[in-house]
Amino acid sequence: MTLSAVSNRLSRSMNELFRMFQVLVDRGYLAPAATGAGYELSPKLLTVARSSHTLRKLVAVALPQMQALAEATKYACHLSVSADQDLVVIASADAPADVNFSVKPGFRSDISASAAGAVIFGFGTYDFRERLSLLLSKRMDAADWAKFNGWADKARAQGYWIAPSDVMPGVTDVSSAVFDDTGVKATLTIPLLQSRPGIQLSQALQLLHDATAEISRKMGRPEVLPLVAPDIAAPPTGIRPMLKLVK
Repeated sequence: MTLSAVSNRLSRSMNELFRMFQVLVDRGYLAPAATGAGYELSPKLLTVARSSHTLRKLVAVALPQMQALAEATKYACHLSVSADQDLVVIASADAPADVNFSVKPGFRSDISASAAGAVIFGFGTYDFRERLSLLLSKRMDAADWAKFNGWADKARAQGYWIAPSDVMPGVTDVSSAVFDDTGVKATLTIPLLQSRPGIQLSQALQLLHDATAEISRKMGRPEVLPLVAPDIAAPPTGIRPMLKLVK
C-alpha cells in the first residue's frame, strides 16, 4: 500500500504518516514493497503476529509450574523471551518468603549481560545467532564478545547457566531453557540471594530443570535435556560460598 493511500484511508497528513512509516521501516516492521510502490508488512512483523498466540499459550502453560517452583524453592522466578538485543520478562511468580527479589513482567535487559541471555543465545538457531551476532559484536569489545560466546556455548552444553545478576548486586541468576516443537522459546530464571540461607544450588537447579522440562513438554517438546551438574571444584561464574553445591 502506498503512503498516499494510507493517508486517504486514515485522513492523516502525508508528513505525519511519513515519520511514522520511517520509524516502522527503521525497526524492521515495514519494508519497501517488492513492486517498488509503497510498503508491505515485513517478515519480522508477520513473525510477531504469529508469535502472540504462542506467547499467550506459553504464559498460560508456564504460570502453574512457576508458582509451584516458587513455592518449593521459596524464591521468585520469572520467564523471559528475546526481543532483538533485549530480553523481556513476560511472566513472574512471587515466593512465600519475607526477604526476596523478583522481576516484574515488562522488564527489559541486555541479552548479552545475563544468564538468561546466554541460554537464549546458546540454544538459538544458526540464523538467530548470526543476526544477533552482527548487532552485538558492533557494540561490545572483543573480550566481552568472546566471553559472552563462551557463556552461550557452555549454557548449551549444560542446558542452563549461572551468573551474577547484572541488575542487582548480591543476586545470582540461575536460568534454564524452555522449548516448544520449533526450538528454544524462553528462559526461566531463579534469582538466588547470596546473603540468604536456604535451598542449595543443586536443589534449585533440579527443581528448575523439572519445571522447564514440564513446560517444554506441554509446549510440544517431549524430549528432556539431561541435567549436567556444575563442576564442584570450579563453580560457574558468580557463585559464592553461601550457595554450596550438595550431592
